This record gives sequence, structure tokens and C-alpha cells, in this order.
Amino acid sequence: MISLQEIYTGVFKYSASEPWLFTRYAFWVFFLVLLAFYSFVYKKVRSRNSYLLLFSLFFYYKTGGWFLMLLVFSCLSNYLWGYLIGVFRQNHLRRMALTIGLIVNLGLLAYYKYAFFFTDMLNYLFEQDFEVYNWLVHWWNMASASTIDTHDIILPIGISFFTFQGISYLVDVYRRDSAVVKN
Repeated sequence: MISLQEIYTGVFKYSASEPWLFTRYAFWVFFLVLLAFYSFVYKKVRSRNSYLLLFSLFFYYKTGGWFLMLLVFSCLSNYLWGYLIGVFRQNHLRRMALTIGLIVNLGLLAYYKYAFFFTDMLNYLFEQDFEVYNWLVHWWNMASASTIDTHDIILPIGISFFTFQGISYLVDVYRRDSAVVKN
């Protein structure tokens, strides 16, 4: 008989050795459950959006584990900077909020895509032995008592997509082509 612990471990716990991919049975079961209950919420906008958000975050967690924190941070950061761009009336304050938002977005992207490249270049040029350190994994290890190697930086799933979506949103709000997201 299957215990509740085995169900929890199989369904709700992230496994780096077995991430949910579109080719796995677990994904298709997940997708069928999503579709089955979607019919109850699709007419109510707020319920539908909340339902799809929760399922999307869960799926991202099951495919990328602790990178979910990075996605949530990116969303909250872009929400904050977009809100400030919309609230500020002086152009220099709007420009400052846009600049900080762009720096945060591009900084995360550069860190995850180019940390090893820049570290290797510095080591080569200055004959040093610097190592890349993944601070997000460090914080995750502290929060969850995990022991993930902090000297590896794995590229998060979809980081370029959600980074450029965030940048696009900030620029559109700055140009007043889009309204500020209220919730």
C-alpha cells in the first residue's frame, strides 16, 4: 500500500533527477487534472487567473525546483518598478525606476547566463582562482535545509523569456503604451 509520505514525495517534492518534462506521464496526469477542474472556473476571470497561476507556479517548481524563487522575485520586482513608473509624475523619477528595473532584470540574466564566462575571463586575465558562487542556492539551502552545491549555476528554465517579458512591460509602462498592472 502507498503511504501518504510516498505520495507527498512523488507529487509535491521537487526531484532534480526527475524534473517534470512534457514527455513524462506525470506531466500528462497533471495536465488532465488541470483541464478537468478548469471547466469549473473558466467563466470567472479572477478564479480562472488564480487557478492557472497556482498550477503554473507548481509546474515551474516541479521542472526547476528552487528557481521558482527567482521567477517570483522577478515578477514582484517588475510589479514594483512598473507600479512606481506609473505612480511617479516627474520624468527623472520615472526614468530612475525604469533604470533600476532594467538593471535588476539584466543583472539576473547576466549572472545566470554569463557568471562562468566572466569568472573564467577574470581568472585568466589576472591569474586568479575565483569560483562562481550561487547566492540563490545558498539562501535556498538555508531556508530549506537542503545541501545543493553552491558552486554550480544552472540556467533557470525560461529566464530569458520572463526577463525580456518583464523588460517589455516596464518599457511599455514608461512609454505609457500600457497601463500599470493593479494586482
